[in-house]
Amino acid sequence: MDNVIRFEAHYSKDVPKEYIGNPYIEAMPPLMSLKEYFELILFLPKFDPQSRGEDNVYRKVKIAAVYKYVVPNIHFYDLYQTLWRMLFTTYSDRNSFETKKVQRHYSLLLLKQAMDESWTGTTGESLLVVAPSGFGKTFIVRRVLQSLPQVIDHTEYHGKPFKQPQVLWIYLKISSNANRKSLCQLFLEEVDKCVGTEYASTVKPTTQLGVYETLFRTIIETYKIGLLVIDEMKNLSVSKAGGDQEFLNFFSELAERWRMGLVLIGTPDILPILKGTFTSTRRLTAGGDKHFERYEQNDPVWIGLVKTLWPYQYVTTPCELYDDKRNITDKVLFDEIYKLTQGIPFVFTFLFVHAQFWVIESTKKRDDEKLTISSFRHAFNNASKLIKIAVEDIRDNGGKNYPDLMQRAMDTISPAKKEFILKLELLLEKKTLSPKAMSALRKEIGEAEEKYILNDAELAIIERVKQGGILDNTYNKSNVIEGQYEEVG
Repeated sequence: MDNVIRFEAHYSKDVPKEYIGNPYIEAMPPLMSLKEYFELILFLPKFDPQSRGEDNVYRKVKIAAVYKYVVPNIHFYDLYQTLWRMLFTTYSDRNSFETKKVQRHYSLLLLKQAMDESWTGTTGESLLVVAPSGFGKTFIVRRVLQSLPQVIDHTEYHGKPFKQPQVLWIYLKISSNANRKSLCQLFLEEVDKCVGTEYASTVKPTTQLGVYETLFRTIIETYKIGLLVIDEMKNLSVSKAGGDQEFLNFFSELAERWRMGLVLIGTPDILPILKGTFTSTRRLTAGGDKHFERYEQNDPVWIGLVKTLWPYQYVTTPCELYDDKRNITDKVLFDEIYKLTQGIPFVFTFLFVHAQFWVIESTKKRDDEKLTISSFRHAFNNASKLIKIAVEDIRDNGGKNYPDLMQRAMDTISPAKKEFILKLELLLEKKTLSPKAMSALRKEIGEAEEKYILNDAELAIIERVKQGGILDNTYNKSNVIEGQYEEVG
């Protein structure tokens, strides 16, 4: 049960009266204020200016500690409030104690009571969190989860023995190209860590999915699991999961049938899969959906992030970026940093660390160590070719070749794009167009290929249009549909 944050249950009556008598609600930590929450989750590595005089190897170790910093912003608190509400909703209709029921005299009222209890006990909220790679979504989610106890151990309630672990959340990070069965196994491993069971080691690899699902339900009910958080959704192989619809059903049923909150986390390239059907989308975003995008240069969150990290300079001559009133004084350097990072927090942290590495390693005179535009550019050009390519693609092409890093990723599910593809399919049935319509079609296809991220099916439709004669210069005048494309464009 390593790295599990657990507490003994303490019951509070400071809840709405209709929830008094529900030990899972009474044991929940109270909702914190914004100020309280920020003070709780803030984490900054210790920094001693005297460290700048230490040997290079120790300074570089301390520079790398910057990766651990936590500077809270409104995204943290917003997510915290949402998860807290989802937990409250999950536990509101779970109670191990039968409360005293008022005697009813009419069978119709008894039936309504049974119906209402059954109705409120069949669904759980679900939440979708989407952000580009490098934004820090996993970082935010994990820090917010840590601010909630993972396990509350109940031993006694109102003087009566009550041995019951209450698992508030389970976090799963999907490995590359995983399938539903490997996800099930990962779930069992995490449950074992929380409650000391041995499910993962006793379930055979040949176990059928149906058996896993039955076991899931037993575990969820036995240990009162409140939230299942699934990160890196893009790594779950849709084909291995049985196709888009089976993939969606598997997750939506977790929330809808098993009375548990569900949080799905991924990059924008999972959106086309989740948008496959309205029903699935509705189920998987019942608790809302949060879309985070990389920061604009004038975003206060971005400016605050840069300023917060800036003092952590282990070079001998620290560079000033802002004054005592926290006004940016070196606008040229600040602009260059944004150009090299494109508002992606991880990229900034990465370059901030590696620029210092390079300065420490390359400066001949120790007293001349200083962060400059040149040092940031060197880190950008040499520390990671992949990051450089991705950032340049975002800056120059809007991230077209890196959809998980692209700010305009919603173009992957753009209604305008869908309409354009539908009209191409209709045109395939007509086979021929007038020269004027063909010219317009060529232009529109070229613009679409530049503007939108096209999946394999959409690219295949465009290729069929090109190969099917519609874009040929020859056509049968007797079969021309004059102005067809102008109509649909």
